[in-house]
Amino acid sequence: MILRKPSKRSRATEAKKASSTAKCGLECHDQVDAAQQKELFDRFYAMESFSLQSSYLFSLVKVLPKKRCSFLTDRRQTESRRSNTRVYTVPNSNRLATTVCKDFFKKVFAVSDGRITRVLKTKLSIPTPPIDKRRAFHVPVNKTTEEKVQKAKTFIDKFPKYESHYTLHKSIPLY
Repeated sequence: MILRKPSKRSRATEAKKASSTAKCGLECHDQVDAAQQKELFDRFYAMESFSLQSSYLFSLVKVLPKKRCSFLTDRRQTESRRSNTRVYTVPNSNRLATTVCKDFFKKVFAVSDGRITRVLKTKLSIPTPPIDKRRAFHVPVNKTTEEKVQKAKTFIDKFPKYESHYTLHKSIPLY
């Protein structure tokens, strides 16, 4: 079982599990057997880095322009919102790319529509996997410099120190 890291609020979160797949028109469950699905799932979550997982998903989905334009048969003729077609592939037991449906793809890797959409947002314009900028290690803008911290400590040390009468007689804290 793959363990998930605890969240910031220290809530217990369940580990992701490979789900059983429903049957579809493309017969994806026959093209990629259960053992191979489990191996894909385990290999995907063994990456541990969100950026590596996103790059892997990015490489498995092809985004192509749609093949034909269709218009609504309303009074006004407007073009469809969809401008691209996504082709989902997974490697089969022979390590060849096998085309599968979106539901099968989501269930094998236990990812949501939103994650796939965010990963593929710029795939047509940028052919290389995106770098996840949110997770980069950088110094926060509002971080106090070490020099300023040292100045504050030396300034506080200049104050006269007195023994407190509120504490126990064994300890001698100075204030």
